[in-house]
Amino acid sequence: MDVPKEDFESIELVLGVTSTVPNQEQILSDIGFDLGSDCDNYIGKYFPDEEWKNPDPDSIYEFFEKTIEDYELRHEKFLRSPILSLEELERFRELKKVEYEENEGYPSTWTGSIQFEDFELVVFVSRWNDDDNKLIGVFHTRDEGELTLFSDGEIL
Repeated sequence: MDVPKEDFESIELVLGVTSTVPNQEQILSDIGFDLGSDCDNYIGKYFPDEEWKNPDPDSIYEFFEKTIEDYELRHEKFLRSPILSLEELERFRELKKVEYEENEGYPSTWTGSIQFEDFELVVFVSRWNDDDNKLIGVFHTRDEGELTLFSDGEIL
């Protein structure tokens, strides 16, 4: 979205993660930026490292159930000593990634841009469906935004 210089400069004053700059969304709204229609570049789903580095016990049980014939015995052993082998951990991580990619219960991440002449700012939103957009940040570049927002995980 192309904007006049004064609008661009007003947005530059509120760059960063939305939770630390609460008036970001209002400023975007004031210049006519629509989170739904102007953020039309799908970049993927955020997969936090915590999902596989510190999994909940139910996820481990489901993993064993899906991947091991005698899963109850392995699960009992895991409960006594909560450690996965490197091979199990890698398989668990891959299965969780597939779950994130295929399950609509996890939000997707989209970007949009605000431009003035040769300058650009990138707006990030988290989207559960077409009508549910949550602003998560505005940055100078997509790389800066991804590094700031998703440093404890990855975009799938």
